Amino acid sequence: MKKLFLLFFSAYCCCANAQTFKVDTLQYKGDVDKYINFVLVGDGFTAAEQGSFINQSKDFVNKFFAEEPFSAYRNYFNFFAIRAISPESGAKHPNNLAECANVSPKVPQSNPNNLFGSTFDAFSIHRLVVAMNSTKIQEVLSKHTPFFDQALILVNSPYYGGSGGTFPTSTLETNSNEISLHELGHSFAALSDEYWAGEQFARETANMTKETSTTLVKWKNWLNFRQTGIFDHDVNPIWKRPHQNCKMRFLGPSFCPVCQETIVKRIHQLTDPVVRFSPGNKNTISSQQRLLSFRLLELMKPQPNTLKIEWQLDGKTIFRNQDSIKLDQNTLNKGNHTLKAIVSDTTGNVRDAVFTSAQASIVSWIIDKTTTGLEILPDQQKIQSNISPNPAQGQTLISLELEQKNEVHIILIDAQGRVLETIQSGKLAPGKHGFELNTSQLPNGYYQVLFQVNSYRHSLPLLVING
Repeated sequence: MKKLFLLFFSAYCCCANAQTFKVDTLQYKGDVDKYINFVLVGDGFTAAEQGSFINQSKDFVNKFFAEEPFSAYRNYFNFFAIRAISPESGAKHPNNLAECANVSPKVPQSNPNNLFGSTFDAFSIHRLVVAMNSTKIQEVLSKHTPFFDQALILVNSPYYGGSGGTFPTSTLETNSNEISLHELGHSFAALSDEYWAGEQFARETANMTKETSTTLVKWKNWLNFRQTGIFDHDVNPIWKRPHQNCKMRFLGPSFCPVCQETIVKRIHQLTDPVVRFSPGNKNTISSQQRLLSFRLLELMKPQPNTLKIEWQLDGKTIFRNQDSIKLDQNTLNKGNHTLKAIVSDTTGNVRDAVFTSAQASIVSWIIDKTTTGLEILPDQQKIQSNISPNPAQGQTLISLELEQKNEVHIILIDAQGRVLETIQSGKLAPGKHGFELNTSQLPNGYYQVLFQVNSYRHSLPLLVING
């Protein structure tokens, strides 16, 4: 879970021991602990150029929310902009590469004293613009927006350039917003380039694989939808990509369906759609009060709203797709009852039903009915699980994050439903847990890892490829 900082930035931050910059709030949807926090930071903007930086930041935010799938999840994001001041304007350009002479328009040699050391020609690639002083970036972010989930460095240069990595960068060239979105595809969602970037960047990711089988490829659910297929990379056809016209290959097109799904999954990994609920504290209710009210007071709703809500009483579904319900306490027998609201996203951008169920948000209330009244104990938990690497070659790590103590059982089954191994059985404390699984002796193919957390059950697919 993200660390809680009850801060709202709309003017100057007041901190000590380092230079303080103004922070603008470009969009604020809610609590920084619950929403995704994007932070834009300028490099190579002098004090007199901060207006230009803010205008560029606002322009990017508009572009960001016009792009699928971010447009559907606008309600999930806060956006901030840090007016970082550089002593001198622009980006560095050593101009010491042979390819610099062939770039059009020609980028003049320069060496300004910019705050983060953003420079062209990084790692011997002219267009690769990298903010080299990562320590300074971390210092500025930690001081002004310590809750950030993703930062983007906007570099004050009119020439084409950018990079991914922990702190992606983009220059102010005509296609700057497209560059920014492409680089965020790398940094926010761990997407690969769908052009051939070089052997050093070739690896198994959500949109890059060596798998050629239509039944095993990781994006098999998207094949033949909006031109999704299994396409050779131009230089090294051993590696495959899912699309021929994706933003991760060219500037201008949309993200392909596979990349959109990956981005939505990342959004859900960082958020819980249930922001507030009621009752939110322990309540004692007189037996004279017949109707009991339960409400999901604030939800992060996609646009259009694709959230599904299922209300269960003692394991049986009693209502669907309602933000609030009322229970007649006269229908409850004496003793403990469990009421749950299970919220999941049914977006068409995700065809991985297992992931959707795994990321479900659960709010539960324990209702203890006695002869004199009822006691209601609220609880909320989000269960997050993952398998990485997947496909597995010899070994993989199964991870599970819990918000409260739970009885947890994890088992591995094969395609015929046979139990092969019990990975975990018993109570687990709140927090993150990891379980190493040796797959070296398993035949190649698909398996399922089944999770049972108290009464909630879901599974994740595991693909084993040994050699």
